[in-house]
Amino acid sequence: MKNVYTVPLGATVISLLLTACASSPENLPPFPADALPPPNLQVDAGKAGMATVRVVLQFKSGTQQAFDDENFVTGLQVQAQVPMHYITSVSADTHVYGLELPATAGAAPAVQRLQALTSVQRAELDTRATTK
Repeated sequence: MKNVYTVPLGATVISLLLTACASSPENLPPFPADALPPPNLQVDAGKAGMATVRVVLQFKSGTQQAFDDENFVTGLQVQAQVPMHYITSVSADTHVYGLELPATAGAAPAVQRLQALTSVQRAELDTRATTK
């Protein structure tokens, strides 16, 4: 036996869905002005003409830090005045970071700013980096 309520109920649900999809943008919640794009768009945005320069930082003995910690890397980034990220560890006190620079910019000023940190023993470009 066919249920007489199935067709009207189905039509009502479809009608509500179509109405919701066709709602004007004024009915949507406001988009925050400071919202960031999704991470996948951030990674690719503005990468044209950018280069990653590897920098080796040797920290002074006694420096107790999680050298790959996001907050620590952010502090280094502020000092370097360029975007950077953690790459790898060479030893307990020596770590490799990537500086994101315009392809036409030199890394020397950022390396000098990192060298000025009191916790840094030595800062230099990674001359041993190889391409795979």
